[in-house]
Amino acid sequence: MIKSGKRQEAADEFAEVFKQIEEIHPLHPLYTYKPTELGSKIVFEHQPLNAEVAKQYPIKYRGRFSIIDKDMKLGETINEFLSRKHVRQEKVQIDVKYIETWIGKKKIIDPLSLEQNAIKEGDWYMLPAPLPPPIRAKLVSTRVEDNVIIDYMELRTTKINRMDSIAVISNEHQKDSPVLFSLIFKNLSNSDPTINRFDIDMNFKIRESFERTVMAEIIFLTFLKCSISNGNMILSDLEKGVNFFEAQPSTLDTDYDAKTVDERLSLLNDLRLMEHYFCVKFHLPDNMKDEDFRKFEILKAIMEEKEVVTGLKNFNATFNGIDGLKRLIDDAEEKSIKITADSSDQLNINLFGAEINNVNMSYTIEDIKVKNPERIKEKIRLFDESEIIKVEFIPGEKNKLSTRYSVDLKNGVRDNDEERNR
Repeated sequence: MIKSGKRQEAADEFAEVFKQIEEIHPLHPLYTYKPTELGSKIVFEHQPLNAEVAKQYPIKYRGRFSIIDKDMKLGETINEFLSRKHVRQEKVQIDVKYIETWIGKKKIIDPLSLEQNAIKEGDWYMLPAPLPPPIRAKLVSTRVEDNVIIDYMELRTTKINRMDSIAVISNEHQKDSPVLFSLIFKNLSNSDPTINRFDIDMNFKIRESFERTVMAEIIFLTFLKCSISNGNMILSDLEKGVNFFEAQPSTLDTDYDAKTVDERLSLLNDLRLMEHYFCVKFHLPDNMKDEDFRKFEILKAIMEEKEVVTGLKNFNATFNGIDGLKRLIDDAEEKSIKITADSSDQLNINLFGAEINNVNMSYTIEDIKVKNPERIKEKIRLFDESEIIKVEFIPGEKNKLSTRYSVDLKNGVRDNDEERNR
């Protein structure tokens, strides 16, 4: 029919065939067969007439299978294995020996059904039941002014090992958290009645995907600061508003002291504000160079709308006319000069991998003097319109150069919506 151009007739013929297939189901009209593909084959699924039929005559399967998953560990019981896979939300590979299909009280025997063909040609897995909702918590310390270390975590049981008698609670599943936090409970099976507490290891590290980011290092150093101060660590349930864990970490063996940590945190908090202001993300180096500190100072000045004040060395300026130069020389003889100017050039700043382009600069120079004013006067007297006069200025007692930097955030910053949203 298709070759002869009778496409509609062919479609009608197909529809009639499928209708006949639907009606040969043993429980028709309550159930029909629905053709579906399995690899290169056409097989049939059981389709209830409606939701009420599905509820009154539910489909059930009976059979036998064996676990063939290669992840089972030596000495691990089936229950321990399944518990571990459930906690980690991992599927378990199985080998289905046979399967029976029951609808209500009737056993359905059909070699063309989906389930019978899937035994021979499909891979079978047990899928883990969803985990319960995580505990939404924050980690705080009792010894720091701003005592919040991590303002939001999602904690779950992520490991249970009865052989080693340990359990782990962590935020391992919270992939958007900059840090990986975990509590390892040891000696769970201790039968000594005189011991009524657990040994607990508290682990805290920056996730690999967040290494060298500003926020991750702020959290890490805040945790380090709290540990140095020997304050208690408290986990608080954000939804219930109650504390459910408190411990005092052991004294850390570290080269950091509180002052060093505070100085680093101050710098990092400024960088965090810059990331938000300029819509960028920094990739922190091992050490900051002098040039990095200079760029940092400029960006901070832009953000705070302040000037960068530095000392001033001798500098030169050229004049192609004498009217303004005459007034300048006359003024310089009576008092120190103040000059303001806008730079025609723009500055491009690359700090820790973030680009801030088209930075404008304007200068204010206070208390400068003309070097050899008499010599300049002589040049003015002999001035020819085709010439230019070069004037050297020297700093006065104040020796102050103020530079105001500014940037058009729409044009000067590399816009990155993904980074901003993170």
